[in-house]
Amino acid sequence: MVKKKIIVTGDDFDQHEIHSITASACDLVLSHDPFSVLKFKEKGYEAHMINFENNDLKNVTNQKEIDVLFFGHLTHDRTQFLEYISKEGISIKNVGHQGHIEGLSQDNLIDLISKSKIVLNFSKSRTTSVLNYASESIYRFYYQFKGRIYLSGKIGTACVSEYSPGQEIIFKEDELLTFFSKEECVKIIKKLLSDERLLEKYTNKFISRVYELWDDKKNFESIYNAIEKSNYRKVELIKFPYWYLRIAAKQIMLRNIKLSNLIKAISQFNIIFSIIRNSSLLIKFLILSESIMNIFWYGLASTFKSRKNV
Repeated sequence: MVKKKIIVTGDDFDQHEIHSITASACDLVLSHDPFSVLKFKEKGYEAHMINFENNDLKNVTNQKEIDVLFFGHLTHDRTQFLEYISKEGISIKNVGHQGHIEGLSQDNLIDLISKSKIVLNFSKSRTTSVLNYASESIYRFYYQFKGRIYLSGKIGTACVSEYSPGQEIIFKEDELLTFFSKEECVKIIKKLLSDERLLEKYTNKFISRVYELWDDKKNFESIYNAIEKSNYRKVELIKFPYWYLRIAAKQIMLRNIKLSNLIKAISQFNIIFSIIRNSSLLIKFLILSESIMNIFWYGLASTFKSRKNV
């Protein structure tokens, strides 16, 4: 049986260009974000959506005693939304946490979701700016596809979500209600909470769509068929960009960077030579020079850190 190379990506809104170049050495691309799948397909790759979430979750029947629930990381933007929603008279349970603090246990989270009428999902990336090589310090955020949508539906609770292109691809307008602004968010929530029949109808439609989309048997069938194929669409790159070669060379050196492994680190130059062999003399010189500096700089830093922890 011929071995297949598969690249699997998660949230790659800021790393997509890196992943798409790496994918040129692979036979298949799997991503959890439907928009990311389309971006890979745009470049000619064979790509499929894969679910990373816990698929053991089941619809839990509990008394819905919480109007609106938010869980996940707290950012300045999300806090502003939550404060505005609360000031508008909507009862919201906020169990969000700061980035360095661990969130609720899975059992506690499932219990809270099952007791909630609506789960609130925010989709903006959490960084203060989008850090990638094409748009560094230009865009404040991207709209990402989030797992809260899946968790809510699988447990049996409605979700109201901030916009993301990924969810727009797989959900119809009436299957997942979407907002851009604080005002839109409040309007949607108030309308649902004021009409029990409307909320029940929307919840059932949303849950049904989630179970349809995250049917592992259905989803993996296309992945299995793709893996079994004998030929794949291959994307031929014109060249590897300089910034990609720099990242690759640095990661190769960092694998064995301690001074105690200096000889092993130097031996990694064979791999670096292989990835820059078709580059210009200038790029070869720059990559090799930086790699030599990285050996000594990170090697010293690693050695001092190790001694400090003794």
